[in-house]
Amino acid sequence: MSDTEGSTSKGGQSRPEKDSSSVSTLFDDFKGYLDQKLESFRQEIVDQSIDTQEKVEKLKATPVEPAFNYNGNKKQWQFNAKVADKLQDVSALLNKRKVDEAKLKRRDSTAANRSKAS
Repeated sequence: MSDTEGSTSKGGQSRPEKDSSSVSTLFDDFKGYLDQKLESFRQEIVDQSIDTQEKVEKLKATPVEPAFNYNGNKKQWQFNAKVADKLQDVSALLNKRKVDEAKLKRRDSTAANRSKAS
């Protein structure tokens, strides 16, 4: 029997069974890893498409700033528009179950408003 047939090793043990099982295990591990990565990429694409869709809807829904008789009314309207935008952003994050990001967004906007006020 020649070495190329591979039915026995030097120790008399059967190598093809061991090699095929290790190759099968390796292939299964690689398949699992690849499936996990593809699912991760798919989820990222879905999240990005949802974000893009929300931005487009936000742009469509952005009201045109009306004419104001008093400067104070204009400032109040601008402030209210910013607050509404922040609330929409936080709401979208909460809908995606991204609570930590929503808390950070709220905390950042609160800190920015406080620094402007002082």
